[in-house]
Amino acid sequence: MTLEAIKDFLVNRNVKVTLKFRQVVTLEAYLELFFETTEKESFVMEIGYIPGLEEEVDSFRLLQLVVPVLEITADYPKHLDSILHFMNSELVTPGFVCDPQAGLVYFRYVMPLSKDESKVNLEQLIEVLQLIFFQVKNYAPKIRGSVSQ
Repeated sequence: MTLEAIKDFLVNRNVKVTLKFRQVVTLEAYLELFFETTEKESFVMEIGYIPGLEEEVDSFRLLQLVVPVLEITADYPKHLDSILHFMNSELVTPGFVCDPQAGLVYFRYVMPLSKDESKVNLEQLIEVLQLIFFQVKNYAPKIRGSVSQ
């Protein structure tokens, strides 16, 4: 399943999504998806395949969905790690991560997709997106609030 096919699927469902490219070690394609809460808070999600696993896994690829929630500095409050750990233990789908090297707190979800396109049901992707939106919408303000205290 190509990212272009996933983009077309999402565009047909009125999702704001763009196919982009960046140079890391090699040229990497990813989707950039925008969503906004009813409180007018905007988020950007990056969707792309985890590189380097093609040789290791025969039947599926891993689609990674990442939503940055908060920028942090090296002197971020260390209680943030405990708060994220507690939140993740309470969530059906844990995924909040504190990455001081990247200077970010983000939500990450990894979804396996079959390499056999006839077996892929992209409606499941819509359900995963709804779950991620729900969790980010409800927990991002709490994460930001815990840092500003």
